[in-house]
Amino acid sequence: FIILIPVRYFSNPIGRQTCRTHKNRKMWFWIFFTCLSLALLVAVLTVLFPSLWISRVIQHFADDSLPAIGLQITYKILGKSKAETFLFYLDFLYSDFNITPYFVYLILWYIGFSYAVWAIQFYMPSPTILPLHSSMIWFYGLLSLACYIMAAIKDPGVITAKYAASYREFYPYDNIYYSPGKICTACNFERPARSHHCRSCKRCISKFDHHCRWLNNCIGEGNYVEFEIFLLVHSFLSMYALWVINEGVSGLALQFGLDDPDVIYYQYVEGNILGWPRILMKYTFIIQHNPSIFIALFCFAALAILLGSFCVINLYEASMNMTGNEKRKKANFRRKYNKHMEQISKMIDFRENEHLCSEPVDLDEELNNDEDLKKTVEEYDLREKTIEQLQSTLEEVVAEFQKLDEVSIYDKGSSENLREFFHPFVPYIVKEPTETDNNV
Repeated sequence: FIILIPVRYFSNPIGRQTCRTHKNRKMWFWIFFTCLSLALLVAVLTVLFPSLWISRVIQHFADDSLPAIGLQITYKILGKSKAETFLFYLDFLYSDFNITPYFVYLILWYIGFSYAVWAIQFYMPSPTILPLHSSMIWFYGLLSLACYIMAAIKDPGVITAKYAASYREFYPYDNIYYSPGKICTACNFERPARSHHCRSCKRCISKFDHHCRWLNNCIGEGNYVEFEIFLLVHSFLSMYALWVINEGVSGLALQFGLDDPDVIYYQYVEGNILGWPRILMKYTFIIQHNPSIFIALFCFAALAILLGSFCVINLYEASMNMTGNEKRKKANFRRKYNKHMEQISKMIDFRENEHLCSEPVDLDEELNNDEDLKKTVEEYDLREKTIEQLQSTLEEVVAEFQKLDEVSIYDKGSSENLREFFHPFVPYIVKEPTETDNNV
């Protein structure tokens, strides 16, 4: 909306009728700009601060309400049989290892790279673009493809039974998110701390962050650096493409005389459009002659912002020695303990009402009406507990909740965390103790 509304406005002939609606159009422009800015701010806060109430509301909506709404819409639009077929293929793309993302990326890469090469040829010769950039775009394009292949084929840190013991020695259990004794039934060994079994790759990954659909590979200890390079190169390539397009537009503006103050005054200022920046007028004129520039600007700007932000967030988490999986675990544990504290407090209120009114509360009816209360009562066995026992249980849950805010045992300081990030752990074979070693 930020770009589309001014383009739609300036594409009309500048006359008195347009000038009379200028204030209303400008008002709608700022309304859309404010809404988009607020949405972006909420998205950033949700990612960086998952414990905020707005983050919890969005997470609850995304986890519970949104999938149900999406299923209803899918069945209503496609019908039962087509919807089930669509969901089958969607589950295949999400849950199973397949090569479809490779083709999708290569197609998008080819489209973006071809447009960038065409755009430079379109602008050349230009007084603002050096001929060197005709070669540079080939260098950056092939570099981005090489980074993608490197991150896609690199081992993310697959844990096998042969090396699992070394991972258990190197990463201690914190007894909060990771506890000893948990067996991975698929891989058939005790799961080390900071590992996760990926259901798409069907393997355990050390320091698992997430499964990247674009790379069709897990992001873990083994390829985290390559993934960061992939994000950095693609975000830089998007910013470079934006800069080339801007220089090309400036060159065309010089050729058309749009940088001449008299031309600008005659075409726009006499139309009473004094509030628009000069650069927007220049872009509007160029977009009218070549609309594909608008699409390219939007796509490259979105890529630069999204990939650049993702790269910065990942580096920030690496400086704290925290993975995306652990960040999600922390948010889930916070929601879980908040629910438990709320339900235990409700049980204490039930017991106090029984004591004051001398009438027993129909607990079965309450459990049938409240699923969260039922889960808490079953997990902590609260049905027969007294008020004092419930208060003791509540204190234990509060203590567990406060542990989440303590400094992680894996956080060794920013410098040491980044050193571990760039020099990941190399597994080794742990020698099993023999009878001779035991006798000694």
